[in-house]
Amino acid sequence: EEAETDMELLTKEVEELGHCDMSRGTKRALLGGGGDFSAWTLKALPDIWQRLEARQCYVVAGGSSMVGRVAVWRSPCVQPSDIEVWEAVQWPGDLKAVPTNCIVCSVRGKGITALAGGDSDGDDVAVTLNQDLVEFVEHTEAAVAQLDWEQACKPKKELEVEARKLFSTTADRSPTYLQHMLNVPTPNVRGQATALAEKCQQAVMEAPGDMRLLMCMLQVGFLCHAAYDCPKKFSGKMVLAAIRQVMRAAGVAPTTHRSTWADAWLLASRGLPKATRKPWETVKLETLRDKTQPLGQ
Repeated sequence: EEAETDMELLTKEVEELGHCDMSRGTKRALLGGGGDFSAWTLKALPDIWQRLEARQCYVVAGGSSMVGRVAVWRSPCVQPSDIEVWEAVQWPGDLKAVPTNCIVCSVRGKGITALAGGDSDGDDVAVTLNQDLVEFVEHTEAAVAQLDWEQACKPKKELEVEARKLFSTTADRSPTYLQHMLNVPTPNVRGQATALAEKCQQAVMEAPGDMRLLMCMLQVGFLCHAAYDCPKKFSGKMVLAAIRQVMRAAGVAPTTHRSTWADAWLLASRGLPKATRKPWETVKLETLRDKTQPLGQ
C-alpha cells in the first residue's frame, strides 16, 4: 500500500474526539463519565404567561422540548443548595414564538434565584436529564434544608454592609463609582474564589463529621457567590480576603487539594460505573412554529 505523502497527511481530515471521550485521557472526560453527565447550557427566560407552577420549566434544546425531571444549576455551583430538580413540561402548542436553546423559568416560588442568586435575564443555566443525578439531588434535599443557612451567610452579609457603608460615605458618588469601574484591577477573582471553595469541599469530604469544616464550606460558598458580583458590588480583594479568613479560622490549609482533582483520582482508581442513563421523552417543535412568522415575534 502506497504511503501517504507529507501534503496528504497535512490536509487529511480526521474525526475529532468529543470533549468527554474517555480515550482523550483528560480530567474533563473522566469527570464527565465519558459523556454520561453531559448537560445543556441554556439561557434563562421568565414565564411571562405565568402558566408554570413552582419548580416547573420549559426546556427547549436543539429544536426539541424536553419533558421530565431535570437537574438544573448555575455557575458557581459551590453550595449543596445551588442545584435543584425541576419538572420540564411540554411546550404549549398555542405559543408559536418558540425560543431556541432556552429554559423558561417559573415566576412562582424562588425559581432561578435559588440557583446561586440567578435571575431570568439571560443567565446561563446548566440542565441535564441524567436520572442518576436527579435522584441523588432529590434524596439529599431534606438534609440540605436542615443546614444552618443563617449562620452560613453571615460573612457575605457583613461584606454587603461594609460595601454599602463605603459607598454611602462617599460625597460625590456617581463620578467616583464610574471612575472606580474604569480603573479597578480585575484579577481572576471568580476563578480564585471557586478554587478556594473546592478546597473547602475537599476538606469536608476528608472529614465528613467535622461541623466546623462544613460551616466553613457553606460560608465560603456564599462568599464565592459574592465574587461573581465583583467589582460592581464588592471589591475583589475584599472577597478573597474574607474567604481566606474563614478558611484560616477553620484550619483549612491553602495547599489542600481541590475537590475536582481528588474526585478525578478517585474515579480513576475505582473505575467508572456503567452508564445508567435512562431514556427521556422529546417533543419536536417544528410543527408548533409558524413558518411565516419570524422568530421572536
